[in-house]
Amino acid sequence: MPKTIKYTGTQIRWPELSVTGKQSIWNPGQQEERADAEAALLLGTGKFEAVATVAITATPDQAAAFPGLVSGAGIGRGLRTVILGDSLAAYNSAGVGISTIVLAAGVITVVTASAHQMRDGQKANVSGTSNATFHARNFPITYISSTSFSYPAPAGATGVATGGGVLCQNQLSSCGDFVHTNARLGSRMRFVANLGIGGERADQIRARLDEAFALSPDVLWFNAGTNDVIQDRDYALTIADIEYCAAEAVRRNILFVIKTLPPFASGGAYYTAARNANLLNLNTWHRNLATRYRNVYVLDLYRALIQPTDASGFGATAYFQAADSVHYNPRGAARAGALGAALLADVLPAIDNRATSITDNYGSNAANRDLHDRAPWTATGGTVSAPATGVAPTGWICEASAGWTTPPAYSCPARADGLGYNISATGTPGAANNTLTIRTDSTAQNARLPSFVGKKYRWICEVTVTNAVAAGLRTLEVYAAAAVGAASGQIATALSGLSQAGLLALDSDTATTLTFPTAEFEIPSGAVTNCSFTVRGTMDAASASAITIAAGSVRMQPMDDQ
Repeated sequence: MPKTIKYTGTQIRWPELSVTGKQSIWNPGQQEERADAEAALLLGTGKFEAVATVAITATPDQAAAFPGLVSGAGIGRGLRTVILGDSLAAYNSAGVGISTIVLAAGVITVVTASAHQMRDGQKANVSGTSNATFHARNFPITYISSTSFSYPAPAGATGVATGGGVLCQNQLSSCGDFVHTNARLGSRMRFVANLGIGGERADQIRARLDEAFALSPDVLWFNAGTNDVIQDRDYALTIADIEYCAAEAVRRNILFVIKTLPPFASGGAYYTAARNANLLNLNTWHRNLATRYRNVYVLDLYRALIQPTDASGFGATAYFQAADSVHYNPRGAARAGALGAALLADVLPAIDNRATSITDNYGSNAANRDLHDRAPWTATGGTVSAPATGVAPTGWICEASAGWTTPPAYSCPARADGLGYNISATGTPGAANNTLTIRTDSTAQNARLPSFVGKKYRWICEVTVTNAVAAGLRTLEVYAAAAVGAASGQIATALSGLSQAGLLALDSDTATTLTFPTAEFEIPSGAVTNCSFTVRGTMDAASASAITIAAGSVRMQPMDDQ
C-alpha cells in the first residue's frame, strides 16, 4: 500500500527497494531536488532528507535486512535495538541481588534481595552466581511473588548455587547511556534485549554476536575493551575482535553504535600508567572505525567523562561511582546520553505519534488504537492539596512530601506545539528525600485502557526538567503500575534511580526534555482492574534553588499488530 516516509540522516544507505509513485529527494550537499515517477529508494552517504509517497515491495532478504523500513515499525515504534557488551552495557538495565537460588525438578527458583518488579513473561538475565550452569539470558520469568520468580533450568544445570544477580529486562537503569540517549531522541529506539555481561573481554562478547543478530536488531548498541585493558590483553587481539563485530553488523545493514572506553576514575584499583596508555590507543582506534565503515557511529564516552586538567588522565569524580575505576553514575550516563543524542539526531528516523487532539484519546474515541494518550487537554481540574498547591487536570493527581522550603506549586501551562497542556511543578527543596509526584488517577484511567491479554505494549511519557543540578535532583523515576490478576504491582519502568541514592540523575540545569519509553511488557492473564502512570522527582538535600519538572503527553503504545 502507498505510504509516506520521511527520513533525515547521515551516512545511511537504505536497502535497494522497488519504488513506484512520486518521490521527492532533497540533498543539501548537491543542492538539488528530484521528483521521479519511478525511482529506487537508494541513498548514498551525505546528509539528506527524503520525503516520498510510494508503494514499496521488497524481497524477503531485503525485508530481513531492514525490517523497520518495510513494516513501518522502525518509523512508528522505534528502531529495534539490542545492547551487547560488558558491564557498561549491562548497566543500561536495572539489577537486583539474589538471596537464594534453588534447582529442583528442572526448574530454578530465585528469591531476590528486594522487589524485582517483573511480571509473568517479562525477561531477565541471571549471572554471577557460584555455579555458571544456572546462568541464563533473555528468558521469560514465571511470577511467584514480588521477590521471587522461576525459570526453566538451562540444559546441563546441576548442583547448587549462591549469590549472583538478576538483570531485569523490564527495568531500564539511570546508569544507562542508551537510556539517556534514547530519552533525548524522543524514544526513536525500541529496546529489545540487554545482552551485557559484566567482566567479559572483546573475544567473549564476539562469541555471543549471533545471539544478538538472532533478535533482528536495526541498531546494535555495543561496547567492548575495558576488561581487555584491565586484564592486560594484547591490543591487536582486542581490535581484531571488535572490528569483526562491526563488520558483521554493517554487512547485515545494522546500525552499529560503539562507545570509546571511559577513563579510569581517580582512586580506582585497576589504574596503571601502562593500562591507561593502552586505553588511549584503543580509543584512537575506536574513533577511526567510523571513518572506515558506513553505519558505524562512535559515542565518545572518554571525552564526555574525562577531567581535562588531570595529569594522569582520570575521569571527573562527579561522573563516577564511589571507589570505582570504570563505572559511571547516573550523572555520567546523562552526560554521555546528551553526547549520544547529538551524535544520532540526524541519523535515526524521528517518530511523532502523539495524539493531536482530545478526540484522538481513547476515552473520547474507542476506535483509536493509540491506546492511552493522557495529555492534559484543558488547564482545569482538581485543586492540589497541601503541602503542594495549584491545579491538577482531570484524571491526574499531583502530590508532594512535607519539608519543602517552598512546596511544589502545580500549574498547567499551554504547550508550545499547541497539543494541549503540560503539568508543571516548581518548588525549592528543604531536605534530602523531598519528593514531588505527578501521576494518573488509576480509577479514571480504567475507561481508557482497552489492553489485551498476550499483547505487548510500552508506556511513553514526555518530561521536561529545569535546574536539576543546582536544585539537587537525585532521582527521576517514570513507571507504570497495574493490578492484573494475582500479580499486582509495577509492570514497567523507564528511568529509575531507586538503587542510586546520593547520585544525581541529570547533568544540566538547562531545560531538558526527555521522552521516556518503558521496556516492552506483555499483559498477562487476568482482568486489568486499574492502571496508573507516575513521574516522581526525589531531591538530594536542601537547596537555595528551585526545580521545575513538567510532564506532557503520556500514552500506552501497542507494540505488535492489533
